[in-house]
Amino acid sequence: MTAASVAPAALPWRVLGAWADLRGSMRAELDCAPGEPRLLAYVMLSGLIWFLGRVLVVEFGPLAPTLGPDEAMKRIAAEFVGSIFFRTLAFYGVAALALLGLCVAAGV
Repeated sequence: MTAASVAPAALPWRVLGAWADLRGSMRAELDCAPGEPRLLAYVMLSGLIWFLGRVLVVEFGPLAPTLGPDEAMKRIAAEFVGSIFFRTLAFYGVAALALLGLCVAAGV
């Protein structure tokens, strides 16, 4: 059974299973050879989680009292662009460098 054939109702159980055994869950996910759309969704989701953490730091962290409302909004907007777009672009860059390294190593 592949991850694509799992019903959406089973998603909470997959999340709980991943929480219990992260390494096994990751191996099972990689064994089903996810495509680029799923991997892109994972990268975007990780960027969103990173962004939410950064928003909490800007709003409630040690610099929160020193930032004005306009400056805080500017930092949050910059963090959003950085976490969603530039992180995704960076992962594509890493993939391109890995492919280039494989081509050089293979002599292609």
